[in-house]
Amino acid sequence: MKKMHAVILFFAISFATLGVWAQAEAPVPEKIDTAAPAEASKPESEMVAKKETHASSADFYAIGIIMGMAVLGGAIGQGMVGAGAMAGVARNPGAKSAVQTLMILTLVLIESLVIYALVVSLLLYAKL
Repeated sequence: MKKMHAVILFFAISFATLGVWAQAEAPVPEKIDTAAPAEASKPESEMVAKKETHASSADFYAIGIIMGMAVLGGAIGQGMVGAGAMAGVARNPGAKSAVQTLMILTLVLIESLVIYALVVSLLLYAKL
């Protein structure tokens, strides 16, 4: 039953983040006044193109949910690895160095997934 709840929660959160991939509406072209070009007298340094964004609050919620899920999953995974390593050392204290090496390697791999989620969320934020 817990697995079914986890699957339903996963799909609910996945569908909540679909707004990130939604196509933005096309920008409305501006009318060009050929009679009096006011922009022509300005130097190029003052004519800065403004980037129009069509970000909604759902996009920012999606980024927050992505990071929340990544951090939550990483924390649960690291806790399970730490508990397993402590139990292994408690059963066999002679294997402490081997267990510690494998535990640190596993923690690094788990943390790299969280950092990957951070990079993805920053890229999504930069897209907005």
